Amino acid sequence: MAESEGKVGSMPSAPLVRAVIVDDEPDIRDRLQLRLERHGQFAVVGVGGDGPEAVALCARHKPDVLVLDATLPSGPGTDVVRDILAAAPSTMVIIFTGDIGTATRDAAERVGAHAVIGKLDPFDRLVGTIFRLLPDKAPIVDKDDFGEQMTSLLEADGEGRGKGPWWRSGARSRVMIAVLVLVVLPLLAAAAWVIATIAGMAL
Repeated sequence: MAESEGKVGSMPSAPLVRAVIVDDEPDIRDRLQLRLERHGQFAVVGVGGDGPEAVALCARHKPDVLVLDATLPSGPGTDVVRDILAAAPSTMVIIFTGDIGTATRDAAERVGAHAVIGKLDPFDRLVGTIFRLLPDKAPIVDKDDFGEQMTSLLEADGEGRGKGPWWRSGARSRVMIAVLVLVVLPLLAAAAWVIATIAGMAL
């Protein structure tokens, strides 16, 4: 798929995020690849299962983002972050971990990783973090048409056909309310005042 074709729903297209996934568990990396590609804004350009492979994939593809498992057969994922950034300085490295404790976050920060995401976190959190790190690749949101929608709503008559503002509508219920408020109630109030006045005079 060409980068200009990437889109989410009806939003205008934005450049695809080129991603590499490295995790030693095939089920996790396959599921993550599937979800990213289904999202529509990602192109997974490389998949691997160990630290040295992560370095090689990033050197070859120069991806926008690397989702890197925190625990790999060759050792902690953080051990290869410096090598990855040396090979692909513009790549955003996200440590993908089952342990999001302070020690993991501190280790990621020390080596220059850009974010830490828990494997049990909602998928939307991973996507949101990627777009926060790569704002130029974030989906382009359509112009907010809230004002236009409200104007249309106010101008619609009781059946929603847009024949004029609701206060100008000829709808029977609104006419009856207006007559009640503007005519009937004042007449009743005046009649009550007259009756009270006559009763007072009779006394």
